[in-house]
Amino acid sequence: MAIQGVPSYLLRREITIITSNLAAIQVINQPKHQSGQASVIRIYDAVRELRKGYNRVLLMWVPAQHE
Repeated sequence: MAIQGVPSYLLRREITIITSNLAAIQVINQPKHQSGQASVIRIYDAVRELRKGYNRVLLMWVPAQHE
């Protein structure tokens, strides 16, 4: 999970996480009790820690390109 690689000591930064997984973005934006919920909770916890340092965390969906 990319967000776990971001150092929690960063201050006042804008952090953008880019994914081609639209379903992941949708689940994070509208969480419900479902399988994989532990991953969503870990993402929320990581974002919460980063926001303590006044960081802004954005999730961006970029469609995958097929060859």
